[in-house]
Amino acid sequence: MNIQPVIPIDLNDDWILITRTIAPLVSQPKTGPGTSRKNGVSDTFFTTFLSPKDSSLIWGVGPAILIPTASKNYLGQDKWATGPSVVALSMNGLWVIGGLASQIWDFSGSGNQGISLLIA
Repeated sequence: MNIQPVIPIDLNDDWILITRTIAPLVSQPKTGPGTSRKNGVSDTFFTTFLSPKDSSLIWGVGPAILIPTASKNYLGQDKWATGPSVVALSMNGLWVIGGLASQIWDFSGSGNQGISLLIA
């Protein structure tokens, strides 16, 4: 389950800052004989977008940051990572149509697993 608050912050008459945080709550099933279910919090993924206020198409650009907040080693990457992120969407009646893409690269943390993800 993901906790995903989206918070708009007015900057001035023309621009808005939109923050989106994803905090995953994980319940990982047994991976083999003699193992048990693992529960906890995974890494937090934070994005922020600078977006114009008055536009028929909602769009924004900004940084994405992966923060190593996993409650147990096997539930996260144990790495910091960052990169660019873009969002574009349109709200027509009851429908929201759009997309979000982020590319991140690891820059700090333990372990030898590298992170280079495109999250859409």
